[in-house]
Parts: sequence; C-alpha cells; structure tokens
Amino acid sequence: MTFILNIAFQEAQKHWQTRVKKGDYLWTKGNYYILVQSFKTTMTSESFISKCEKGSRTTKFIRTINQELNGKEYTFCLMKGDNGRLIGQSYVQRDDYLYLITSATYPGELNETDRLDKSLENIFYMFGYMIERIRLF
Repeated sequence: MTFILNIAFQEAQKHWQTRVKKGDYLWTKGNYYILVQSFKTTMTSESFISKCEKGSRTTKFIRTINQELNGKEYTFCLMKGDNGRLIGQSYVQRDDYLYLITSATYPGELNETDRLDKSLENIFYMFGYMIERIRLF
C-alpha cells in the first residue's frame, strides 16, 4: 500500500504542493486538490453509492456516474460543497486495500459560460491520473 502511494506521490509532487498526514496524501494546486486515503478494507459499488447519496454535513449529493477507464468500470460521485467547491469521489480496490480518491475544484474562478464543463474536466482529469497510478503500480 505504501509503495503504491509513494509512486503517485513522487510523480504528483513535481507539479503540485504535497502534504502527507498519517498515510493520507493531499496534493493542492491553487483551488484544485486531490486527496488519496487508503484503508485495509473492501467496498462494493452499491455501498459506495449509498454513502455518496447521503452526502455530509457540508456537501450535497448531485449524482453518480459510471464510467469505463481502460477497460474497467468505475463509479464516480459528484457533490457540491457548502464552500462552493465541486467535489468528486471514486475508489480503487486493489488487493486488500481500498483507495478513496477525492478531487475538488472551485468553479467560481472560471468563466461563467464554461464553468461546469471546465470544472468537471479538471476533476475527471485528476481522477484519470490518480486511478491509473494506483492501478498500475
């Protein structure tokens, strides 16, 4: 588990500000961030969707999306934070570990005409990068 996150950590720190706290890795760049947390557990897609739909005290559920990435289907959860951020979550199950990936952006800093499209593009770009790094190493 540590090896996998270290590979992702080494590559991402070239372009992003990095913070490690008790095995959680957080990369930030302006108003964008990626958080990867690892847990020695398993999770089903149904369980992930159920948790996502509940939101939290500071987020509101928007929708889930199932998307194929390099031949494997992943579930993505989209939420809106009380702070105006668009937040996405997904997970990678590998061996005995669950890697929970949270990615967020602040749409308010983007041009109003393409705000949603650009925000989603940024979130899914970050997901694609991190999911592949975890999956391949």
